[in-house]
Amino acid sequence: KIIDEQTAPGDTVIFLGFPCRIYLFTQRDAASRYIYQTSGVNYEPGAREEFLADLRTNKPAVIVIENQEGRFDHLPAWYAPVYSMIENEYQLFSDKNGYFLFRKQE
Repeated sequence: KIIDEQTAPGDTVIFLGFPCRIYLFTQRDAASRYIYQTSGVNYEPGAREEFLADLRTNKPAVIVIENQEGRFDHLPAWYAPVYSMIENEYQLFSDKNGYFLFRKQE
């Protein structure tokens, strides 16, 4: 509900990690066909690059990351480009219910 209240129809979202339950609770589409990015994605050639290109091209309105013991920066090497996007283009708007939610700055 929080995501839908902070976005508009046509906006996209992305959830970093697994499981990707968040898509069940929002009316927004995923910013990439790779709606999860676990170690299995590493076995599909080009998947990581496609995922990152999708996010650069179709910047999600909201990036969702599961709260892991008060941190969101798990897998820093894999997600480094996304964390850079968050640092430069997004702001934290919620850390409730076990998730960090970052909204694209206008």
